Amino acid sequence: MKRILPLILILIAVILAGCGSASVSDVTPTPTPDPAILSATQPIGENIINSIANDDYDAFIRDMDETMIGSFDETTFEDLRSQLDSSLGSYQSNEFQTTLLEDGYYIAYFTLHFANGDAAMRVVITTTEPYKVSGLWFQ
Repeated sequence: MKRILPLILILIAVILAGCGSASVSDVTPTPTPDPAILSATQPIGENIINSIANDDYDAFIRDMDETMIGSFDETTFEDLRSQLDSSLGSYQSNEFQTTLLEDGYYIAYFTLHFANGDAAMRVVITTTEPYKVSGLWFQ
């Protein structure tokens, strides 16, 4: 059940993405980490969305922790790609918003631009090196 719950939450968030566009501009400002943290977390998030857009499962799981890898087999990855594509169309670009420290994790916020609308992506990343993705949400 522990492995299924993150998947269910991600799929629900992806489905909700089709209900309207979202923006990360409403994020309540809190102190951002130092530039080294920003430069470490931004590429991790960009790798996730680029891997989805390029249908590259191995690159997609590259920065994930063991729990996330266990939650995202190749079938789940394909389901996520299909949901995003059917809800929002083809991926166009992204805008990195910021990384915040929340509840002991870095949260990297992105605005994703698709052919049929925008979505917000939130990537939860551990605070110790090597930085690993431990959560992923789309709105």
